[in-house]
Amino acid sequence: MKEKACISILVLTITILAVSGISCLRVEAQTGSASINNYFPTDFPTAQVFLNPTSYPYSSNTVSYVLEGQAAPLYVHLNYYAGAGNLNQAVTIEASCAAFVSTVNQTLAVTQNQVFTFTLTPTIKSGIDGTYNINFIANDEMSDQIGQTSTSINVWSTPHVEASNLLYTAASLTYSYPYGLSIIYDKYQSPQAKANQTLATIEFASAMTSFNNKDWNGTETHAQNSINLVKAADASETASDLQGGTTYLVRLITYPIVILAVLMLVYMIVVIYRKIYPSTNKPNES
Repeated sequence: MKEKACISILVLTITILAVSGISCLRVEAQTGSASINNYFPTDFPTAQVFLNPTSYPYSSNTVSYVLEGQAAPLYVHLNYYAGAGNLNQAVTIEASCAAFVSTVNQTLAVTQNQVFTFTLTPTIKSGIDGTYNINFIANDEMSDQIGQTSTSINVWSTPHVEASNLLYTAASLTYSYPYGLSIIYDKYQSPQAKANQTLATIEFASAMTSFNNKDWNGTETHAQNSINLVKAADASETASDLQGGTTYLVRLITYPIVILAVLMLVYMIVVIYRKIYPSTNKPNES
């Protein structure tokens, strides 16, 4: 009786060990690894590239961003390295970020040593602005993690974009350089135009300060003031040029008239003199 009980226990133990071994072998055979690659803004087709308004006119200095409240498709590239005995695998990539409305994922059948591109389409939250990290995790069909990576993205709010556009316009008009430093060119000659240009440069410096402090409303206000002052300077210079041109034209017309009047006066004096003092010399009579 005891022998039968011992044999039963032994058989049960062997069975449990065998099943456990097979299970371990199956998981080991299906578990592989993967490398994940994602780069901003290269892998974000809706990312917008904007010339940094604080570095005008250097076109090499650009800022890339995705807009708040918009769908932002992104590409994730995965290279799968299979576990022993399994070259094919169903892999799920999940992307999570504080800037996303919700976590997004996609599952693809992948093959050993081939690069597969996953397309995820998160929606960016509204009312946010700043730099955010995206975390990527790759899981195999057994839900085992086989790879992970992260990247950072720039999210701009709509006021941020509008302020940047207006600031860039102001920079191009005031010939301004990074951090509010500017060079006053001899573009204007009239005193009023020069005064307006100086005020425009001061307003632009204030706009730059507001922009660096992320005060978008202040940026727009000062940038618009700068633009208006440049336009006023142009108007003053035009009026001055018109007045100067009119004066020159008047002078151009006046000088010949004065000369002609002087000549006429001389002629009249000569005629009158001859009438008053006629010539006493008469020709000899033959």
